Amino acid sequence: MRHAFSARIRRVAGLGILSALALLFSGCTEPVHVAWNGTQSVIEPEIPLPQGELDVYSESYVFYDADVPRVHRRPVEVYSVDGQLVASARDQDGEGPLHFALTPGHYIVTSESHMRERQVQVDVQDGRRTVVAEAQLDRAPLLATSQSERSSQLAAHHPGSSH
Repeated sequence: MRHAFSARIRRVAGLGILSALALLFSGCTEPVHVAWNGTQSVIEPEIPLPQGELDVYSESYVFYDADVPRVHRRPVEVYSVDGQLVASARDQDGEGPLHFALTPGHYIVTSESHMRERQVQVDVQDGRRTVVAEAQLDRAPLLATSQSERSSQLAAHHPGSSH
């Protein structure tokens, strides 16, 4: 028992000596001299790109997870005016909208509503929020599935154009 006690005392004393030495030697290092150098280049903040927000309340429906009802929103795809996919969001749980941060411009938003793919055209502006309500998608034109349908929709929406 005495042997274990004296071993503990030696261990504590050894740790105390090591701590004292660490303090002593850390105080012996030279202090760092920091000063502003007016000739050195300065890293400046980045200028943020223009950005707008798009919130889409796609069609919602309730499904049951075991016995728990859950609100679900349909997926949404966002296209540029020339038909390139810009952003998309999968189905989402909850009442809130699907959110997109986009550069300002015109976009085509597509989503399923009443078992049919539909599309709306939106204008996204810098620093502003554009909101597409579920009712707007409900009444939106059907998504064109072929080039001839797209051409006739363009002609119907732009009378007098030669498309």
